[in-house]
Amino acid sequence: MVVLGHAFHTEGAPHWRLLMYVRGTIGVDVFFVISGFLITSLLLREIHRDGKIDLKRFYLRRCLRIMPAYFTLLLTVAICQRCGYFQLESRDWIASLTYTTNFYYLPSWELAHTWSLSIEEHFYVVWPFVLCLGGISAGWRAGIGCVVGCWLIRCGIALGLSPGGFFAESRSLEPSYDALMADLWTFTRLDTIAIGSLMALGCHSDQVFERLNRLTSPELLPRYLFLLCVSSMLKEVFAYQLCLGYTVNAVCIAMLMWGAIRSTGFVRRILENRCLTMIGIGSYSIYLWQQLFLHPAHPGWIHQFPQNIGFVLVAASLSFWLIETPINQLKHRIAR
Repeated sequence: MVVLGHAFHTEGAPHWRLLMYVRGTIGVDVFFVISGFLITSLLLREIHRDGKIDLKRFYLRRCLRIMPAYFTLLLTVAICQRCGYFQLESRDWIASLTYTTNFYYLPSWELAHTWSLSIEEHFYVVWPFVLCLGGISAGWRAGIGCVVGCWLIRCGIALGLSPGGFFAESRSLEPSYDALMADLWTFTRLDTIAIGSLMALGCHSDQVFERLNRLTSPELLPRYLFLLCVSSMLKEVFAYQLCLGYTVNAVCIAMLMWGAIRSTGFVRRILENRCLTMIGIGSYSIYLWQQLFLHPAHPGWIHQFPQNIGFVLVAASLSFWLIETPINQLKHRIAR
């Protein structure tokens, strides 16, 4: 969805009305929910197996998983800038190197997508310590507190509680860019990851586990999908998006994810399709490299539709096989 959402804004892309509803942000929300679920599941598995979390090993595995491909991207962008192909400011580099792009006003397109990686890294810094020091009970308290706290902050922003005019336009359908930046901050978006983490915690409670199964029965899943589609279409209503949209999206995605885990028959065959599985395995590389080729304003031939999609897949494949795969083998040896 991120790739399609960006591709349809490049030169040569079709201008079908239906495409305006393709929301790359929903793809990022899916990434957040699944990430919270998977990371928390791995940490809980380690607690039950060893009785504790080895923080040193956790952070070493995360660094090996994320940083080699990420810094290869940064090196590529730096070479392109040196050759005069891209134009970035020093602030772009500082934000990208410190994982603070989500707090940076108007980043350059080439590295703007690292805002979501920044939020993810902030989650990695805090969450393992919560489970390591406080255990599962602290995880529940922190996760619920994060969901409520982020929601309250977003509501405050949307309702214009800040004095002066910084968020004065947030009630309108076309808020200022200053107001739009508010939905990229860690403390306004971390709840999406927290909802995935809470679902992983729920797997270890028989009562919650059974309730999740009832809430994700086959007859209820289409309702979550319909609600997610409606919520996505209301994204342009800025006050709705901040007050309700992100929370509704995250809950619907979490329920659909749980339903997908439990699915059988036709749904499982679709999700286990070889093509979709390959996209899922290579999704990190695809996300990293798509921004360079799906440039909405660059006149270069490689940025025009549809060949830009092909270049994204080629770059992601090279990154996956030449960088991610060898490093992941090392990561798995360390994990064992």
